[in-house]
Amino acid sequence: MKDVVVVSACRTPIGTFGGSLKDINCAALGSAVMREAVKRAGVDAKLIDDVRFGCCMEPVDALNVTRISALMAGIPETV
Repeated sequence: MKDVVVVSACRTPIGTFGGSLKDINCAALGSAVMREAVKRAGVDAKLIDDVRFGCCMEPVDALNVTRISALMAGIPETV
């Protein structure tokens, strides 16, 4: 079994329903957060084995926000 290590965390801004963030694509916002978490950790994205991501009130027209965000953030397809 591999050891689990949390190397970084980051969160999106807090918004209100229908507020200033309403026009920002959720996957684009998620990928920005993931890129920043990887940057803060100072690790190569190729070393990432798993991604954990929470999404509250996921839009019905968005498929698997975490997966799309990770790919947009440059995290390998193998993750």
